[in-house]
Amino acid sequence: MNTRKGLVCIATSLTLVGCSWWESDVLHVPPTPEFTFADGVDRINLVANPAGDKFEYSWTSTGPVTIKQDEENKLQAYFKIPPGTTGEDTDITLEVRHKKRSKTSTQTVTIPPYSYVRAYGLGKSAVVEKNNGVDYEWYVDQGTSTYPMVDCGPSTVTMAIKWFNRDFPGSPATARSIYRPGGGWWYTSDILSYLVNNNTLNYVVPLSSPNDLKREIDKGNILILCLDMYYVSDETKKEYHINKFYKTGAPEWGHFVLVKGYKEVETDGSRRMYMEVYDAYSLGNTYDGTALKGKDRYYSASDLITASDKWWRYAIVVTRSNNIARMGVNVENVPDQKGR
Repeated sequence: MNTRKGLVCIATSLTLVGCSWWESDVLHVPPTPEFTFADGVDRINLVANPAGDKFEYSWTSTGPVTIKQDEENKLQAYFKIPPGTTGEDTDITLEVRHKKRSKTSTQTVTIPPYSYVRAYGLGKSAVVEKNNGVDYEWYVDQGTSTYPMVDCGPSTVTMAIKWFNRDFPGSPATARSIYRPGGGWWYTSDILSYLVNNNTLNYVVPLSSPNDLKREIDKGNILILCLDMYYVSDETKKEYHINKFYKTGAPEWGHFVLVKGYKEVETDGSRRMYMEVYDAYSLGNTYDGTALKGKDRYYSASDLITASDKWWRYAIVVTRSNNIARMGVNVENVPDQKGR
């Protein structure tokens, strides 16, 4: 009996020792790492196949890229497409390690050529585009106006007149001093009156589809929209130049924006049209201390039509063409609407 008990103890001890050795030196030997990569428009996304919670993952590159690892999910990483890249290759290495043991895997990744279309988050390539901007400064931030939170009307119409007339000396404060000087939202009738009073050619067209916006841009014109910004999509990445960069909270967020161009972009066979906009609601917000966020902002054309349909189904077209006698609709039949 005593001998049998001793043997059991030895067997148990050997089992424990054996299990401990197996767990630390066999189960924790890193497997050969595997990873995939995918084109994420302005970046290349890297994803490692999971090997277990005990392992550490690290990424390196031989090319001109900086790999950033996801702090919350170490299996994921990415690198931005560097400016100036023309389509060169880089070797990406994933290392999986546990204590002193490690294994690596390397793949060659082709970096797509850099473009502002990618950098802005628009898509992978521009198919068709048109910009009716001018070669002098004409953007206005309503944050510098008399009533910053409600001066999108005076600011937007000032931009439109500056586009039409380079020498126009007025400012949003000038416009505000003439219409509703005590503050409050401006109306579409205020916009139209101020354009006429400053000899700026314009007409009004109904809106029902993105092609209505595109048609006027193709004529060389710009447009002023009065719309409910609640129905314009929110931004998903702060560095992107697409979608709304401020919170609207609830419907009936009336606002004026100026449309000056469009871009039809393609990503993996899917096309989308963005309108190039001057949105005066920057309020000093910038991209990392550089350009104001409302300047050259891109909003989905379909979003703008939806937001207009919810608020004011028209556009005020500002044109340099003298042949406007038969253009647009009779403004006396157009309902008045407001924006802030």
